[in-house]
Amino acid sequence: MTYRTYFNDRSFTSELSTLEMAFEEIVQSVEATISVKVVDGSWPDGLCGVFCASIDNIDDLKVKLLECADVRLPLDADGKIKLRCEVVSVGLEGLLNISVMEHCINGDQVVENQCREHVKSHEVVFEPKKSGTSSSIELIVGSCRMEVSWFLFSY
Repeated sequence: MTYRTYFNDRSFTSELSTLEMAFEEIVQSVEATISVKVVDGSWPDGLCGVFCASIDNIDDLKVKLLECADVRLPLDADGKIKLRCEVVSVGLEGLLNISVMEHCINGDQVVENQCREHVKSHEVVFEPKKSGTSSSIELIVGSCRMEVSWFLFSY
């Protein structure tokens, strides 16, 4: 049996703004909770970061899990990063990519052109599973060692 997914792109305009929305219906998918925990070291000084999730066949559509605008990551007492969005869906035949894009900051401004060698993207990839077991992959940004986990979302 062949399953097809449907991509939808819409734009909603008002007097003051325009909202652009893009989404894809994923057939045969699972929902999972993403967890990122600092297990060693600390976030590098002078960097801000953007944590995103995407699925392999539509990499240009990313779900922003967290945008860290200052040099401190929002952490709970256990070192878990407080993501803005923690639940994502991915097709059973696809892959889930979790990425961190780091940027240098100078005062209140992101300065990419002055520290191009420090602007990096880090990524881990998960293969979705139907079981409720979790898997963890290590992600390193500077001296900060983080553990990214996938937990099947229970209904």
